[in-house]
Amino acid sequence: VSGALSLQVSSPALLLNHMAERYVSTSRILMEFIDNSLDDAESGYRPETTSYSQPVDIRVYVSRTKRSIRIVDNCRGMPPDVLSRVVMRVGESRKRGVSFVNGQFGFGMQAFRAACSSLTVRSRHTTADVDGGTGTGVYQIHIDRAQSDGFALEALNGEGLGGTAFDEEATVAAAAAGAGVDIHGTGFLATQTGTEVLLSGFDVQWVDGTFDAAPVAQEIESHFERLLDRGNLKVTVTDADTNHAIQCRPLDYASLYGGDLDGDVNGNGDGGGGDGGDGGDGGDGGDGGDG
Repeated sequence: VSGALSLQVSSPALLLNHMAERYVSTSRILMEFIDNSLDDAESGYRPETTSYSQPVDIRVYVSRTKRSIRIVDNCRGMPPDVLSRVVMRVGESRKRGVSFVNGQFGFGMQAFRAACSSLTVRSRHTTADVDGGTGTGVYQIHIDRAQSDGFALEALNGEGLGGTAFDEEATVAAAAAGAGVDIHGTGFLATQTGTEVLLSGFDVQWVDGTFDAAPVAQEIESHFERLLDRGNLKVTVTDADTNHAIQCRPLDYASLYGGDLDGDVNGNGDGGGGDGGDGGDGGDGGDGGDG
């Protein structure tokens, strides 16, 4: 008997869920998504000025009461075909097996399966449809942990945008509530490109002492220290239950060591931790990185 044989997996969802168990902390899963946002922003980074050409705003909202985490960024966003590829394909990461970056398992957004019941990703790559009055340009994919097929890529309009980062009516409500009010990212991307990720239904055992704004902010500062020093970048973690917000900042070595730093520590940029330093994986048309 000759001919090629294909691998048959009787329960892809079960296999993926077992593979996802390699993630042992909420922070490791969350870093996959922060890394994607930073990758997506990389095309706008200008080394000569150590700054991004446009303001990059990444917002994380942690809710212990709802057992959910929401990540919103105003980067390039993803067109429908790229959104489908990034969310649905597993094992294509160019960072897999590299110990000092995120995404080393090649698992990408499917990492959610380790800890929570569902993942929802919404993204807009262009605002042309909005300006032309023909649509919103927002597309969504929702995945349940037990699901391995039957996924739907939806174009969102009208009521489908309610309560999301792309909800234009929410910006009106925020303005009425007072300048500077942040209603957990809702309406933040009403007139912008960007991506919103919602991790819902975290298992109870994952909602531990690290499932809070302060430890999440500390983890981001540790992983992305070198990137946080760049101009025009703002990363904020908010406790969605209390509205307490923390802006992530690079470690201030001068304060830590009383300003007495030798040339090696202070001058060569290699001393910082920073998993996201390779950021170039997001440069193929707004795919936000490949986890």
